[in-house]
Amino acid sequence: LNRVPASRAERSLAGLRNRSTLVISENTGSGAIDFVMRDGKVKFTVDSERAAAAGLTIGSVLLDLAVPKEE
Repeated sequence: LNRVPASRAERSLAGLRNRSTLVISENTGSGAIDFVMRDGKVKFTVDSERAAAAGLTIGSVLLDLAVPKEE
């Protein structure tokens, strides 16, 4: 969804609400997991609340590997 207009991405994501679907994005803040660049490397953040709202549980190993979100 990273190369489509924001309005279209939001419509697509709205269709997934209330379903157990893991959405991964590129630093848009719209996924349960977002890819981000840190120190020249691709890392990822985890939004546990967004995952829980989708009925998903993120495992402790994945959470340990994630980097904190930047405010």
